[in-house]
Amino acid sequence: MLVKARKSPEVIAVNWSALPDLAAVGLLTVAFASVAKRNQTSNSSGWLIGWLMIALHFAAALFQNLPGNAGTWAQLISIVALGWSGILFMWASVPYRKKQTSSRWILVGLLAACTLYFSLYAFAPPNSWAFVPAASLFGLFPLAVGAVSYRRVNHVLRWTIVLLFTGLSVFLLLVQYRPENGQDIAVNGILFTVFFGCCVHFGYAYRRSSAGPIITTFGFLAWACVFLVGPFIQMNYPSIHVEAEVWNLPKYLVAVGMILLLLEDQLEHNRHLALHDHLTGLPNRRLYQDRLANALERARRSATHAALLVVDLNGFK
Repeated sequence: MLVKARKSPEVIAVNWSALPDLAAVGLLTVAFASVAKRNQTSNSSGWLIGWLMIALHFAAALFQNLPGNAGTWAQLISIVALGWSGILFMWASVPYRKKQTSSRWILVGLLAACTLYFSLYAFAPPNSWAFVPAASLFGLFPLAVGAVSYRRVNHVLRWTIVLLFTGLSVFLLLVQYRPENGQDIAVNGILFTVFFGCCVHFGYAYRRSSAGPIITTFGFLAWACVFLVGPFIQMNYPSIHVEAEVWNLPKYLVAVGMILLLLEDQLEHNRHLALHDHLTGLPNRRLYQDRLANALERARRSATHAALLVVDLNGFK
């Protein structure tokens, strides 16, 4: 869902158009949780929390058109939940996150910066001075943590985060005080950076040509582009109306891709268990027979010989 300009106080209806999306995301979250329960990985718990945030985003969107503080708080919860989901998706793909405290510090810093900026967007006047330190926090916090932990963590993803969010800070400082729509552009810029970061992290973490990584990475790229294409159409072609369901399609694409990723990992794990000893992790008799049969068949087709070396250990079966 696109971040839209602030509502007028006359609008009092509940936004029932978000209900089908809430139901769809809720069902996908349940399906994802069911698959993740059978295949616990280092990433699945972070992904599940991210999808719960997406469900909260749509639940709060039901009430963002209510008048007064109720609608403002609903809008704030909706936007914050969306930003948090992207940051959690991105953090869950960092390979060294559990071994390095600095990774958790960056996670906390980005969540705090996101919450602070969106809170100002919801409650502060557009010309408030507080937007300057809030915008600076996006870049300064990852940069400071990266500099302090440079000797322990010098990974390409760490500096990708630093560059992305430092660039975001510069962008926010340049556009956030523009008349009429500066704040809306800034919020869309934050969300674009977060989900583009998800695309980069998933593309790096899953460098294989199977369906799951390809669909998930492309879905995050499309999700990020929503926050560029949507405002561009609204500003330059206001007569063109695009249904909200179109902008939500990348979310479902990412959900399907993540479920495929879990299923692919589960199939690979089951295959490894079938061909290796559970205790030692060494290849078992079934894998030996498969490799021997392949070697004999290859020798037969090429009219060559195959040799088998046997090492006998006394008292070892």
